[in-house]
Amino acid sequence: MPSFFIAICIDVIYYSCMEKKHVTFRIDPAIIKKLKFLAVEKDKTLTDLFLEAIQDLLKKYEEKG
Repeated sequence: MPSFFIAICIDVIYYSCMEKKHVTFRIDPAIIKKLKFLAVEKDKTLTDLFLEAIQDLLKKYEEKG
């Protein structure tokens, strides 16, 4: 089954200025379909959802660290 390429910009802080870095990865089409429905339901972009998920993941592991 083919996968989709997803490219998002991640906010990175460098010496008090905001810069975005380009990140590309593959995601299963079934997951993309679910995420698109969620994005519409929550009135957010896919990038917003990915950034929220990454922030939640980092918070989860920083609390355990």
